[in-house]
Amino acid sequence: MFVRLGFAKYLLGNQHSAAALSVFKRLLAAVFLLINTSTAIAVAIPLSNVTGIATGGIVIDRHSCAVLSDTSVRCWGANTKGQLGNGTQKNSLTPVAVSGLSGVVQVIAGSVHTCALIAGGTVKCWGDNSNYQLGTPSSSSSSLPVDVGGLSSVTAIATGGYYTCALLSSGSVSCWGTGLGLNNSSTPTSVNGITSAQAIAIGHNHACALLANGSAKCWGLNSTGQLGNGSTTNSSVPVDVSGLSSATKITAGGLHSCAMLNDGGVKCWGWNVAGQLGTGNYADSSIPVIVKGLSGATSISAGGNHTCARLTNNRAVCWGENDSGELGNGQTVTSYVPVSVKGLVSVAILAAGEDSTCALLNTGSVSCWGSDSWGQLGNGVAGYSATPVSTVISSRWTTISSGQDHSCALSDAGV
Repeated sequence: MFVRLGFAKYLLGNQHSAAALSVFKRLLAAVFLLINTSTAIAVAIPLSNVTGIATGGIVIDRHSCAVLSDTSVRCWGANTKGQLGNGTQKNSLTPVAVSGLSGVVQVIAGSVHTCALIAGGTVKCWGDNSNYQLGTPSSSSSSLPVDVGGLSSVTAIATGGYYTCALLSSGSVSCWGTGLGLNNSSTPTSVNGITSAQAIAIGHNHACALLANGSAKCWGLNSTGQLGNGSTTNSSVPVDVSGLSSATKITAGGLHSCAMLNDGGVKCWGWNVAGQLGTGNYADSSIPVIVKGLSGATSISAGGNHTCARLTNNRAVCWGENDSGELGNGQTVTSYVPVSVKGLVSVAILAAGEDSTCALLNTGSVSCWGSDSWGQLGNGVAGYSATPVSTVISSRWTTISSGQDHSCALSDAGV
């Protein structure tokens, strides 16, 4: 979720000024710096047998959830709208059980709501419902899980701030909530024109689906060309991403999108205020353009204004905004072409956040770089790091996730 990025763009009146955006971000980070914890810590009551995690929230209202091996869910953090799912609105610094929930195979966290995919293909959500993000006919919030009506055979779920989508086994996609400015719906509504989706990705105000034939469709707001169809016209129905025919993975950043191709190349489209499209310039593009000098990509991850790729040699490259060191190349100078992340030689997974990035290494450790305004680098030092730093917990990690201003990792000990 990239609420802060969108707000900055609004304040700047759509002017493409990386310097102005950088100032805005630093000021916002400074306001909240003193209330953050900069050390990676185990959850106060250690969880065991964790099989999946999710992080959500905007600015202050952040929360996290974990799926346990017994298929139950524990959540902790902000609970202003009941997003912890334990029947209260009391914040909790330690994990609390989501009431009456079992059989969970995936959990996702939105701004102030949470959803879970249940074995068998149904979905339950809880928390804030002012934007119909729970998928119920009324706008009443719920501190307990409620059924998202009319869904079955769901294989994956994804969420933006107030917008959630479900990928069905048929290859169709159903969405509910608001946040794209279009397609607002209080209950799951099938997205017209998508019948063979393999993956879904949601940015700040747009969504994309990767199709079985290697093409992609996007819908939502399109002020910077993030739908990739050669225009800047918003669309409430999916439009074809122009010239894309061999994509294997898709990712959505703040106001840009990228697709990895079957030959290991990457194409991006949308906003390019900081060079996040990787084209060698700062021009926006409403159609996919090749990332300059990049080959051998095996995975991609789009952050707020930067993008990263893992390569076949297990190294990482990033491009775009770098005012907080989020490219990891030892500098704080924006780059509109990919630059190597220093010191990483065994990358397994990349997760790009708003203005920081983390890498899960093949050794099981985690290294992060970029902004540490919320302690999201986990190295015990507030500020930023322009090169990867190890988290201070000496544990073996198995998966990672980066949110707007924070990161989480799951260890093989289940903690």
